Amino acid sequence: MKDKLFGLIIFSAIFWSCQEKKEEQKAETTNTQVIVEEKETIPQKQCFLYANDNDTINLGLEILGDQVTGYLMYHLAEKNKNTGEIVGEMKGDTLFAEYFFSSEGRESKRDVFFLKDEKSIIEGHAEMEQTEEGMKFIENPDINFDHNIVLQRTNCGVN
Repeated sequence: MKDKLFGLIIFSAIFWSCQEKKEEQKAETTNTQVIVEEKETIPQKQCFLYANDNDTINLGLEILGDQVTGYLMYHLAEKNKNTGEIVGEMKGDTLFAEYFFSSEGRESKRDVFFLKDEKSIIEGHAEMEQTEEGMKFIENPDINFDHNIVLQRTNCGVN
């Protein structure tokens, strides 16, 4: 009888020990998943600025994976100031986005794209056409980048 009782105690101890290890492993796995999920849900903020005596372009991006949202403001000499939001997607080092903006009280939309590296971003230009949805790039456009207007990476400030 003592042997059976002793065997039952040993079996119980081993069983409970295994259960605790499974719970610890499950907790570690869950914690790791939470950390990974948190990293994937925190957007990376990047800001860029071009400024000279007469012109200012300000671009702020929030990048989450390949999805991008942000703001864009043009204040160019002898042109109407326009400010708005962009929504788009990173494809490699190029941002393709739609720019929803207001200029002189009118709401408009147009396609924009930018070539980006770690220190700067350059807007691309191509032939566009007016559609019911706004100004869109023609299919398979020849993209030109104006290397005279380079937006330099800057601090985003406090939000």
